[in-house]
Amino acid sequence: MRCSRATPTTASAVTRASRAVRKGLSPSRSCKLLPIEPSELSETSEVHSLSRLIIGAPQGRSGKTTVALGLCAALAARGLIVQPFKKGPDYIDPSWLSEAAGRPCRNLDPFFCGDDATLRAAFARGVAGADISVIEGNHGLYDGVTLSRTDANARSDDFSRRGWWEATEVATTNSSLLDTDDAFGSTASVARALAAPIFLVVNTARMGRSVAALVHGYQTFESDTPIAGVILNNVAGRRHEAKLRAAIEHHCGIPVLGALPRDASLVIPDRHLGLVPREEDAGLLPAIAACRAAVERHCDLDAIIAIARAAPLLAETDQGTARKPQSKIANPQSQIRIAIFRDRAFTFYYPENLEALEAAGAELIFVD
Repeated sequence: MRCSRATPTTASAVTRASRAVRKGLSPSRSCKLLPIEPSELSETSEVHSLSRLIIGAPQGRSGKTTVALGLCAALAARGLIVQPFKKGPDYIDPSWLSEAAGRPCRNLDPFFCGDDATLRAAFARGVAGADISVIEGNHGLYDGVTLSRTDANARSDDFSRRGWWEATEVATTNSSLLDTDDAFGSTASVARALAAPIFLVVNTARMGRSVAALVHGYQTFESDTPIAGVILNNVAGRRHEAKLRAAIEHHCGIPVLGALPRDASLVIPDRHLGLVPREEDAGLLPAIAACRAAVERHCDLDAIIAIARAAPLLAETDQGTARKPQSKIANPQSQIRIAIFRDRAFTFYYPENLEALEAAGAELIFVD
């Protein structure tokens, strides 16, 4: 199947959609977004046309979480069923995204999935019943594990035996496993695997026309990365915003879809591992409300939705390496009850693990 790495067709389709938005046109009318030919689809393939987008940034603490929370809450307020995702194994950010969207957040981790087919299968299961998905990236757009794709499955197995730090140290000291041209597991690689448009959140504090050079560099570093638009953060005022918009739209050819002002209420508390857990932060709901208000006021939601809806068709096939959950055991007498702690001390489980237990016939009982 195509799309294990997005083709230039995918990237150019997203670019055409972005340009259509700049001209006030409907992306669906201005360009044909179909990078997958019918002949490529097997009888076991399923085609997903779900609206989707990825929030990325040049570096951490650029405002990705603020924008992702605000978008999830704002889109849900419009009556859309929003499925949030977090790139990577993070377990704290998803709790905030779940609260904002009103639907459990799921993780998309290329390292644990091992290949694009499995990543797409996990995405396809997660979006069932949703209208649109919002995927929050992590770190910088092109930051990954820096492991060769062919060794991903071996490294995942090695992780289970050694633990993260030891396995990573072994990998990074073995030059044969390094692939500096394509860091495995980056937010950009997830966008290509899912053919999802990226909205780049840029912290513009003390920055002027140079913002165009930064954005252009991210566009060209890996030219098949589907960067569809920019959302500015920490904007000083209208004059500052006007300069930033003009520079990006003139030199980069993609729209600026939002400009969030400097606002202390949008600063979300964090720790060395990320946000403060939802259960420990009394300011959770006010923080999400502030993010939603900022996005609704300062972002072009209609344009964002239009670009997300123009995402190319995504095929996910049963063939290849995608791992499917087993069917449930039919005999209720063979079920095993498994008690799972869920309280203030035990707050997070990967949904896929619980679903795998249920698919194997277990009855899950949550206890305090």
